[in-house]
Amino acid sequence: MQSNTDNHVQPPLRIGILLDSGSQPYWVHQVICSLKNSTAVSITAIFLNTRPRPDDPEQSGNWNYLLYHYYKQFDKNKFLIQKDALQHSDVSKLIAACPLQNIKLIYQNGKATFSREDQQKILSRQLDVILFAGEKNYWGEIPHLARYGLWAYQFGENQPTAFWEVVEGIPMVSSGLYICADNHFGERQIYGSVAPGDDRSPTRIKNHIHLKTGQFAIRKLEQLHFFGERALSPELCPIPAPVPPPKGNGIPKNPGMVLAFSRIMASFVKDAYKRKIYVDARWDMAFRFGGDRLDISGLHVITPPEDGFWADPFPWQYDGKYYIFFEEFLFAEGKGRLRVIEVKRDGTWSDPVTILEKDYHLSYPFLFEWKDELYMLPETLENETIEVYRCVSFPHQWKLHKIMMEDVQAVDATLLQKNGKWWMFASIAVESECAWDEVSLFYADTPFGPWTPHPCNPVRSDVRSARPGGQLFEHNGRLYRPAQDCSVRYGYALSINEIKHLDTEQYEEVEVERIMPRTELQEMGIHTVNQAGDLIVFDRFASEAKSDRLP
Repeated sequence: MQSNTDNHVQPPLRIGILLDSGSQPYWVHQVICSLKNSTAVSITAIFLNTRPRPDDPEQSGNWNYLLYHYYKQFDKNKFLIQKDALQHSDVSKLIAACPLQNIKLIYQNGKATFSREDQQKILSRQLDVILFAGEKNYWGEIPHLARYGLWAYQFGENQPTAFWEVVEGIPMVSSGLYICADNHFGERQIYGSVAPGDDRSPTRIKNHIHLKTGQFAIRKLEQLHFFGERALSPELCPIPAPVPPPKGNGIPKNPGMVLAFSRIMASFVKDAYKRKIYVDARWDMAFRFGGDRLDISGLHVITPPEDGFWADPFPWQYDGKYYIFFEEFLFAEGKGRLRVIEVKRDGTWSDPVTILEKDYHLSYPFLFEWKDELYMLPETLENETIEVYRCVSFPHQWKLHKIMMEDVQAVDATLLQKNGKWWMFASIAVESECAWDEVSLFYADTPFGPWTPHPCNPVRSDVRSARPGGQLFEHNGRLYRPAQDCSVRYGYALSINEIKHLDTEQYEEVEVERIMPRTELQEMGIHTVNQAGDLIVFDRFASEAKSDRLP
């Protein structure tokens, strides 16, 4: 099937939004705003359910769940510093310009469905999609009322969202978008993601999950408008590998909450103990000449001064010498700057020299050549830009060449020249400000843009293998993308992904290898790998006290 990128312009998709109340959480407000601002959809109807759903323990004042409600409020007050994604407010002004239709849902065994009268009201709208601003488990058997069915969300494996993951120490939480089962088709997942967990606060995870997952609908709707029905095919609906589901499920009653809280407190104590043991842990760099690119043995470790850490090493070969460009983060200043050292085959290195420093944080000095000149693409998230610097005098002098993007919260932008185009991978923060669990792709004719976003963005939504972890590389005719696994902690491990398909309409990659930290060497993280010539460099989060050669 051809995509809808031909000369004619496709009409916007006709969307109906189903709300179970006139008061909606902040994440739903954001979904409605995104839909209203999109040229790919037209909100043809708002269906407002005027018959409240049966009470559930999350909302009820049942004393059997009193301790859980006290804990939930405590957790929110202590840990939530961002805007509350679940804070309710009236949506009447937001939907005032949209045709409104009141309906009364029917509940059977606690599950919702539609009356015959309301079915006719909805069918008369001739909708492409009905979007329900809530969970898929809300629904029982439903009729087929829109061309592509009724869509709804899933937030986490079990309920309440993220609670049991924290209790049981599961470091990640899945979420997704589904076409709910009706009398025409069975239930089908059409979007999936895995977000980082939290060893302390369900509220923080829940906030991120709802803000991010809410946007899955607009992403998939825009793909549906671009590709047509092909957007719902398996190749354009990649689902991440399963996450181990927690054993617990449902709102705990008071006795169960006492046990759950004791397990949460035990994780606090364990975390404090780890921090005490690894108080000297910092990011350092390690290098080796020769051998397999992904082999982490036989490395010379370069330990930074005690007042900071060194990370994000990018090597470069110049005039027979080898250099490593890297981030130096100084604790006293609270921001990073970029430095360079020369390394030699005998395992020694020169004193570092600062090459770029701003009043905002700099890191990840990605290097590339274009028309016989050397450029650097550092991370400038704090400035909300993507900036390119040109080398004026190697290796110490660099000048701003171009600001490629503005008003963007992007980290670890990584370029690739392939198939007659330049490609840029970058993790873009959503409103929850987390950029660990998704990576987006852009393409252009030159490394300086203008950049076109890929229609499948983000092309990976999985905290275990999304955020860039160094240069892409080829081996035996195959293309690989290193990515960070930030599930257990930031920069926990490296995921090596083979790119199976790369063009302006489709992207596919599959994880083929993982590089794990070695506990016997007190390593707790490895999140960047790069190579220049036969110089191979990694960075490590470890408690090694001095520079040495690793086994």
